[in-house]
Amino acid sequence: MGLFWSLKVPSQNSIFRLVKKDVDRPMEFKIQVFDGDLTADQVKPGSEIARQTIYRTFMAPNVKRIPLKEGKIKGTVFIPEGTC
Repeated sequence: MGLFWSLKVPSQNSIFRLVKKDVDRPMEFKIQVFDGDLTADQVKPGSEIARQTIYRTFMAPNVKRIPLKEGKIKGTVFIPEGTC
């Protein structure tokens, strides 16, 4: 997540947290690069230089996810394939 750790909220009044609640599905980020120093409302057709979609996964394939709850204590155990 090194690319995203330094993100800043556009407005001082908004609350932004990069939190993933469903680790079974990856987070999807669409990144666009534009020609010039433009804000979102100044983007013009044809000014896009590059576009990429990045997926951030949180759980490897073949990992078992076991949610636990005992009274007020909640947690999750992740068990890799081939482990006891």
